[in-house]
Amino acid sequence: MWGQYLADELDNLWTQAYGALHDQVSNVRFDLTLLALREAVECQKVNCTLAASIMCRNTIESVLFALHQWQRKRPAQIALGWDQRRRIRSLIKWAKGNGVLTDRQVKKAEEIVEQGDFAAHFEERVSEERLRHGTQGESYRVDLGSQEALHTIKDTIKLLTAIPDASYVKNRLNSKCRN
Repeated sequence: MWGQYLADELDNLWTQAYGALHDQVSNVRFDLTLLALREAVECQKVNCTLAASIMCRNTIESVLFALHQWQRKRPAQIALGWDQRRRIRSLIKWAKGNGVLTDRQVKKAEEIVEQGDFAAHFEERVSEERLRHGTQGESYRVDLGSQEALHTIKDTIKLLTAIPDASYVKNRLNSKCRN
């Protein structure tokens, strides 16, 4: 029973995000953003919490990259390449400076990215925790709970559904209407 309730809740949340991005900001291609979010939702449904958190991080990166590229004539000057942490951080900084994210939303985006980083580098992080705390008999983190991952998905969806109200998006849409 709880599993079906959770699955229905996740599907409803995904539908909200889809409506916010696809219907309200239709002139930006959010295909990969929505695909990443769908993956996060599907992973959470089968309790793959690490994968769900990684896909939430990917969703944040994807939506910010899509907005950054919106109506640009040249490729991004964002840090492209293998250093994904720097790339995501530079996109968040750009989003804050351009009215895409508020200070509170930046904090949430950073939390989502941190959770995704933890999940993506799980073995490495657990090993660090063992070294730091394990020899002294202290407890350390060895998993990513289902509730944590669900909370991360909900935070990700809240950020996505706020995108159409961002001043950057409104200004872009208004300038397109005037042209």
